[in-house]
Amino acid sequence: MSGLFFLQSFFRSAASWGMAQVFRAAARGHALVRFRFRRMFSSEPARVLIIQLAHMGDGLMLTPVLKALRREHPHLKVSLLLNSYTAPFFKSQTQLELEHVWELDTIKFRKPGFDASAQTQDQPWEDQWFDAVVLVRYSPRLLPYVLIGKYGRAVFYDYGTYPLRKGWMGLLTGTPVHSSARGVQNNVALVAAALATAGYPLRDLGHISVFSSDAELRRVSDWLAEADIQSAGYLVLAPGAPFPYRQWPAERYAELFGRVLATNPALKIFLIGAAHESALHQAIMTQLDPRIAGCVRSVAGEFSWGELAAFISQARVLVGTDGGLVHLASATSTPVIALYGPQMPEIFGPWQPAPGSRVLHKRRFCSPCWQRGCVSPQHYCMMDISVDEVEDALRAILSKLDAVAKTVEEY
Repeated sequence: MSGLFFLQSFFRSAASWGMAQVFRAAARGHALVRFRFRRMFSSEPARVLIIQLAHMGDGLMLTPVLKALRREHPHLKVSLLLNSYTAPFFKSQTQLELEHVWELDTIKFRKPGFDASAQTQDQPWEDQWFDAVVLVRYSPRLLPYVLIGKYGRAVFYDYGTYPLRKGWMGLLTGTPVHSSARGVQNNVALVAAALATAGYPLRDLGHISVFSSDAELRRVSDWLAEADIQSAGYLVLAPGAPFPYRQWPAERYAELFGRVLATNPALKIFLIGAAHESALHQAIMTQLDPRIAGCVRSVAGEFSWGELAAFISQARVLVGTDGGLVHLASATSTPVIALYGPQMPEIFGPWQPAPGSRVLHKRRFCSPCWQRGCVSPQHYCMMDISVDEVEDALRAILSKLDAVAKTVEEY
């Protein structure tokens, strides 16, 4: 049986590779003729559409690219097509000067608590012309819109797992991007590589950035004043993840809190996340020692994205799993301790995190994992990260912060 499976896999892979080469060759000529014919008769500013239907962390990784586009190609009109979880954040980021931010909700990325009636019923981008379209990850949902034929050259990258899909997308949209450096480059650099292939090279990729309005800053300041935060400050914990098998066990968080608060009783700990993650927060808090329960509080769903960024920016450290809030902390220059299991931190880890930040990652024979769930009920890659390791990393950061604060006071 294993021999038959091997032969089937081999012939399918060979056929996919061969078909991909044929489609890729046809795509180059198809995209080049269509793009150049359009530009010959148009004097309008160039327009770029970036499509990112993945999770919030992937969306945040677009911000260095968008800032670089605005700085190095100011004539471009840039639009985004995002899922309904990420789009509100970018609509609030006025400093990026985006032409349009459209939403396309999908079952694949729908979260509990979403209002299904709020899904976009029409597709306004269908009637638009774009000189270049960057598809960040493959999505079969986009094929009907690509077939309309109103797009110029398009580029995309995915994980190199489906060469036949790449070939079809290449035939329909333009020249796909295949990066051999994917194992060492962060997601940010890969999107920049896709734009360079589309004709818009970026020389300087900056930091992930988040804009908080004056009203959002005032609300967080008032909230913290009411919370009576002492001089010891507070930590933030982001235990949520897009998939359950990326989460660290609730009992380990409870044990970590007990150890840290035993020596830092004035410290406060806040659990942050979306409103639908309140059940996960409650699961952690029910396992706390009653003597420290008053030091830990859930603020799930209490803040907007801008408010959450302001809230994280004043925290001493963020401890979180592979998700958007780890990247949000990097945007605010707050030190992070990121717990990574199935995915590769070389690609999906924090982009330019604050000094002292740590990524704790345990590789197994099945790493990296691209599945939506783990075949093991134990989620071993996350279970391999011990409480001792997280505690040591957290105490190291806190000690450095205390030493810096003491030096500043003495100075």
